[in-house]
Amino acid sequence: VTTVRVAPQAGSTEAASLDASLEHFSQCTGLSVVQVESDDVAASLKSDSTQADLAVLPEAGVLPELVDEGLVQPVPETVGANVELGWDRMWSEAGTVDGTLYAAPLTASLDSLVWYSPTAFSRLGYQVPQTWPELVALTSQVAQDHPDGSVT
Repeated sequence: VTTVRVAPQAGSTEAASLDASLEHFSQCTGLSVVQVESDDVAASLKSDSTQADLAVLPEAGVLPELVDEGLVQPVPETVGANVELGWDRMWSEAGTVDGTLYAAPLTASLDSLVWYSPTAFSRLGYQVPQTWPELVALTSQVAQDHPDGSVT
């Protein structure tokens, strides 16, 4: 193999960093890298329109479906070892399906975060939610209890 076909998500915010990384990879290995961009990487993999060797998934949530359809392969052991060395376990879990690592993290980002005051929660009798439905229910309760938005 002298050419590696990589399918990144078109228009991703990390495109410039990915370009630089792939250029460095080419220089170090002598392999040619061809990017086959797609507006929907998962759909392109399903239709085999990319014929990619590597895919840059926009989110880990599509991975189980791709595994179930036999469209991805487990990562080599050396990749798994590097993931263990360089990433927190929660990031490798995102790329793991049924105990097998299929995806190594490329970047890490946080789209949203919920901040709360443990003191205020304790005083008001709120419990920290452990599931999405509990968070939705608590959000409704807090909005009802504090229509002005001040929970202090």
